[in-house]
Amino acid sequence: MFMGMINDKLAAYPRSLEEDKVLLAGDSLTPFSNERHAVIQVAGEKEVLEHYKTHCQVALELLSFDVNDDAAYIARHRELRDSGCSPWILKYCSLDPMGTIGMCRRMERRRLQQAQEGTSDPARPHIV
Repeated sequence: MFMGMINDKLAAYPRSLEEDKVLLAGDSLTPFSNERHAVIQVAGEKEVLEHYKTHCQVALELLSFDVNDDAAYIARHRELRDSGCSPWILKYCSLDPMGTIGMCRRMERRRLQQAQEGTSDPARPHIV
C-alpha cells in the first residue's frame, strides 16, 4: 500500500529524478533563478520518495526470510550494508533490540513456538 502511494506520487511528476539531475547539471537553467530553485526543491522531494521506496523494498525483502533462519537474514543484511544501503534502513531492519523488523521476527518466532507447543491462548491475541 505504501509502495503504491510512493509510486503514484513519483509518477505524478513530469520528469524523473535522474532527468532533474541532468537538468541541474546542465547549462539550461539560469543560476539563482526561480526555475532552478524549483527544480532543486522538486528533486529533493523525489529523493525523499525514492528513499522510502527503497526502504519499503528492503523491508519487504527481509520480511520474506524464514523467521528461523537468522544466518541467511544476517548475510543479506550484511550484503545490503556493504552495497551502501542507507544506515537508517539498515537500523530499521537490524536484528538488534531496536530493529523493527528484527523485533517482528522475534515475536513471530515466539508465536510459532507457542502455537507448536499449544501454549498460545487465542483469547489473548498478540499485539504486533
